[in-house]
Formats: sequence, structure tokens, C-alpha cells
Amino acid sequence: MKASAVITQLINRLPQLTNLFTTDYTVSSITSSGTTAVVTTTKKHNLEIGSFVNIIGATADVAITSITRSGTVCSVETSADHDLTLSDNDIVRGKTVTISGATESEFNGTFVLTRVINRRNFTFTKSDAGAATATGTPLVVDGAGVFGYSGLQSVVSVPSATSFTYTLPKALYSPAGGSISARAEYRISGAATVERALEAYTAQELDSLWGFVVLDDVVASKNRYVRSDATDELGRSSYINQKLVQPFSFYVIAPSSDGITGRVQRDQMEDLLPVLCKALIGKKFDSGLTGEQEFVTTFVSHGFQEYNSAYYVHGFNFETVAVLTFEDSVGYDDDVAFRDIDLSMLVDFGTQEDALTTSVDLDEVEL
Repeated sequence: MKASAVITQLINRLPQLTNLFTTDYTVSSITSSGTTAVVTTTKKHNLEIGSFVNIIGATADVAITSITRSGTVCSVETSADHDLTLSDNDIVRGKTVTISGATESEFNGTFVLTRVINRRNFTFTKSDAGAATATGTPLVVDGAGVFGYSGLQSVVSVPSATSFTYTLPKALYSPAGGSISARAEYRISGAATVERALEAYTAQELDSLWGFVVLDDVVASKNRYVRSDATDELGRSSYINQKLVQPFSFYVIAPSSDGITGRVQRDQMEDLLPVLCKALIGKKFDSGLTGEQEFVTTFVSHGFQEYNSAYYVHGFNFETVAVLTFEDSVGYDDDVAFRDIDLSMLVDFGTQEDALTTSVDLDEVEL
């Protein structure tokens, strides 16, 4: 496992959960033409071509062709593919869908989704009252789901100091809805040790939180049964099945020059714990070994690391487990064909010595 993989995961997920590790730019609009999204910010941004930016709060709405009601069941047809799904768990939880833009107010709001017929048709329930059909320009709010405007994007072009473009996975309804922000200039990095992380931090402006990923030492148990290295010997066979425990830490460094006790910074770390859990727990990281990654990241502990008048350091500790199998070993000895036997035997009869020699061809069909 590499620290870069953890950093990438945090850059992808953390900005969706908090703005503590990014610089935020308020977005006035996102419009699209084909698969090109054009973002306009309210102030000058510092993005360049190739920069990564997280788009937050942008809804990718889907236009509705028709809504008709029969009793309490409303049938909806969309003009483009939606991304609504309805699993058994969704039914139990009462998954909802949000409609806006209809002239008849009774069709606007959030309703219980009852059936997803196909990618263009679904049903929801509402009271048996009001109009039987909807007019206006109704939309399924954020109907495109994960294939929408939001998420981690790469800047393709920078037409002006207050605009940039990125590529969409598919053409979407334009413009994007919602209250939108662009989060960039990530303060998430990595270091070999926490001491190196502190050196890197003090070279930056000491007015914002920084996070550093540090990989700790990997340990292994000798086989699938033993949990320590104290016993057991591994044979050169498929019996090899070691579990490699990869601990890693995310050290958060918070400025503390405006405090004396560090209490505020310590409390802030408690607020960060659920955020980091949502960003990391359950994620599988590539170990680089042959076997498919079997185990997900789990939480271990978190706690105080260091504090002085300039900064407060807190460590969040996680673990993931990789599997080392026979395919990652040297393997069996090379097979060598056993073709011929040449035998020579000296027989001593006291007064006479005789030499017996023979040659045996072991090929199935002799040459």
C-alpha cells in the first residue's frame, strides 16, 4: 500500500464532508454544452489546467416530459436517462425523490419513490387530490446522481480568472442547480514521519489545518492461524497465507497561536473523527500483491501527538490488511527433466575385478 493512494482517497472524499482542508470558491453558475462544464466563480480563482477541484452542492437535474396521477400514484417520464434506483433496503427506508418546477404546487416537493420502471420512467405517491397532470417545466432534482456535476474534477481549461472548465461523464441538463462551491488547493499531503510533516507544515502559512498521511511499519503473522511471528514454519507450498497488517496515520496539524491551553484544537479533533471515518473506513487500498485485496480499512485509535504555542498535532490511526499468498513467493523449485541414467559399478571378487556399466534411456519413446 502506498501513502499516495490514501492521499488520493482523502482528496476525493474529505472536501465532500468538510472545508477544513481546502480553499473554497463560491460558484455563481455551472452551465454545460455536451460534456463540457463551464464554471463561473464569484471571485478570482487560482486554478490551472490539470488542477483538481471538488465541486460541492451542484445538482444535476433531469427534465421531466410528463407527470400523470391516478389516485395516489404519480407516473413520471423523463426526457433523459435518470439514475434512480430502488433496492429492497431503499424500500424499507422509504427512499424519496424530489420534484421542482411544476406549475401545480402539489407536484413539487419530496415524495416516496415506489417503483423504478426503467431509466426514463418511475412512480411516486402523493395525496389523491389536485390536478391529474403536471404542467410547466418540472425537473427531477439531482436525478443524474453520481454521474452529475459534483465530485472531484480535473480542470481542462481556464478561459478567465473567474472561470474554468472540466469534462462531464455524459451530457447533462443545463444549468446545474443548488448552492455550489468549488473546493481546491488541498492541504492534504504525506510524509515519512510526523517530524517531517511538522517541518513541511512550518514552511507553510500557519493559519489553516493541514493533514499528512504517514505509513507505519508493516507486520505479519506467519500463517492463517497464528497471530504472531513466534511459532510455526512455512513450507514452500500453497500453505503460505500471511496477513500483512499495514497501519497508517493521518496527522492533523492545527494552528494554535491564538490559544493557550489547546482545548479548542483538541475539541476540533473530535469533530474531525466522524469525518475521517466516513472518508476512510471500508476503503480497500491496493497492496501491490498478487491476491485481490480482501480486507477494508478499519479505525484503531486517535489522540494527542504534540502541542506548543504555534500548533497542535493530533494523530488518527487506521489499519488495513493485505494477504501474502504463494503467488507472491519464490515458488516451487524449477522442474528438470530426468532423461537418462548412466550406471557404473565395480565388482571385486578378490582376485578379479569386473566393471559393470549400463545406460538407461528414460524417455517414454526412446530416441
